[in-house]
Amino acid sequence: MIMHRFTLLFFLLLVIAPVSCGTGAAPRQEIEEFVAEIEAHFEERRSAKLRHYISPDYRDTHNTTRKELLRIAAGYILRHPSIHILWKKQSLSLDQNSAEATIAVAVSPTPLTEDDIRLAQAEFHRLGLHLLKEKGWFGDDWLLRSLAWQRIDFDAFM
Repeated sequence: MIMHRFTLLFFLLLVIAPVSCGTGAAPRQEIEEFVAEIEAHFEERRSAKLRHYISPDYRDTHNTTRKELLRIAAGYILRHPSIHILWKKQSLSLDQNSAEATIAVAVSPTPLTEDDIRLAQAEFHRLGLHLLKEKGWFGDDWLLRSLAWQRIDFDAFM
């Protein structure tokens, strides 16, 4: 159950419309846009859009498949009428067609800012994302291939 909650949080971070190679943006910017778009889809409760960000070959350390991950995300969105996300990039390493990113995420039922996050009823997580440039819905896109997560405290988030 805890794994499923975190996996959903990942979506919140990537909480991510696909980022096309054709945008002309640098890969680092594409990855940041990828995460921001997933975040927007979670906050706007558009679970159907999340499929565009996940590789058909998605598999995580808990052997969760793409279909299962999408089902978990849809369930999370249904159970939480209000979702607000604040994320910070902690690390990013790029290869030509792959990326490893670590992001810290705060998820709350109320809007979040860095100034009031200590007062919010937020959950904090660290997400490890493995992305590959693959054929997606809109050409060559960054797609989530696997995800690892752990719960962290406020200090680790900041």
